[in-house]
Amino acid sequence: MTPSSAPESDITLVGIGNIGEQPPEDEFKNPKLTLFNLINALKFFYSFKSLEKKLGVPSQVLWRYTTLRATPEKDTAQKILAKIKELKLVEEAIQRTAAEKEDLWAVFSNPGVLQLTALKTLDEFKKTIDVVLSAPDVYSAALAAMIAAYMRARLCLPSHTPFAKNVIIESYINSFGSIDAIGLPRKCIPKKSKILIAASILKYDTLSPLLSLVQRIGAEVKGVVALASLEDGELLKNKLPQGIKVLTIIKLDEMNKYK
Repeated sequence: MTPSSAPESDITLVGIGNIGEQPPEDEFKNPKLTLFNLINALKFFYSFKSLEKKLGVPSQVLWRYTTLRATPEKDTAQKILAKIKELKLVEEAIQRTAAEKEDLWAVFSNPGVLQLTALKTLDEFKKTIDVVLSAPDVYSAALAAMIAAYMRARLCLPSHTPFAKNVIIESYINSFGSIDAIGLPRKCIPKKSKILIAASILKYDTLSPLLSLVQRIGAEVKGVVALASLEDGELLKNKLPQGIKVLTIIKLDEMNKYK
């Protein structure tokens, strides 16, 4: 089939629409859209031939899915997604990339890692988030922006040197034992909104002032997603308010398995 004769796709590309405007409920549940986004992200790590061997789907078919020259039936998309989950291709791609790099910061700037993390976050939190709040570093900001785009959520970026008017500021003791402060515009987070905090490296001394800022504004933190964590999972769970889900993408204790 040539491109000119290809049928019109029934996939609506994610990210189209007004910022902060939630898409219809069924868009988050559309397996065709999920597969389209996921295969395009996995292309950063696997060739079409490699995916063909792993998924049992011809490489030419996968290529046609990613170029929208064809779309799978709903049942077909669900089966391929189930196979990707069964083989843990997302986790393998990220862990292997992290193991191959000498510096984690090189992983944090990898567009494929950011895209897969955003898709995994979308799968975990679905339509429950209004605002994605970044930790105050550039890699966290990049991750938060990617997640916000997929979730159709508002993006809020705090700063150590806030430049907006009507700023709310929180002081804290950083990991070096010095007094530090971060701030963000009050209008960035509406009252009663549901917040997801995105961080490159999860450290409680950075997370704590963000939690305080959100509480002071009158919003609610529903979850935290981090590319990697320097915190013990159980200890962190005891420090956090009840009901906050924590999603850590790179398992630092499993790095040796992929070297």
